[in-house]
Amino acid sequence: VSEKMCQSIINHLNILEQAKKELSSQMLEREIGNLKFKIDTKFNSFVYSFDANHRNMNFKGMGISCRAVVIFSRCMEAYLAPEQIRIATDLKEKNEQAKNSIPVVIDKFVESAFQEDFKLYQIFYSLRSASTSFNPELPALKKIYKTSQKDLTEKINEAFNLCDDMIAQSN
Repeated sequence: VSEKMCQSIINHLNILEQAKKELSSQMLEREIGNLKFKIDTKFNSFVYSFDANHRNMNFKGMGISCRAVVIFSRCMEAYLAPEQIRIATDLKEKNEQAKNSIPVVIDKFVESAFQEDFKLYQIFYSLRSASTSFNPELPALKKIYKTSQKDLTEKINEAFNLCDDMIAQSN
């Protein structure tokens, strides 16, 4: 999704709207309806993709889908229903919440005495993949990955140091 693609669709819609005014034909009405349906379908596919990636904690997929929704909703705002604009806003918030939840997942992992946590594995696998991607939608994820790696390492070291201290005190 790019602004250029969205602008092209908008230009086609404007041409059809103008032709509708001039010709008032049922065929044009149907064509405009078809284009608006395609816009709705494309928007919904981006939202569904984001939701699937969110469920799987796939940050790379979430970043790409979120960016697509943001661009699409900004460029196509005149052709989207108010509910879809609200969905786009909610989706951006959900994306931020997911990124902000990473330190919480790390804390729970350390507090659980390093019990295997598939969610943590999914997060780091996804962040690593996103950090090596050249996709322009993902630069912030590279920083989150490095920060999360550092945070996890520090917390594990603190936990082991605490264990060492407890062992030393018991001897």
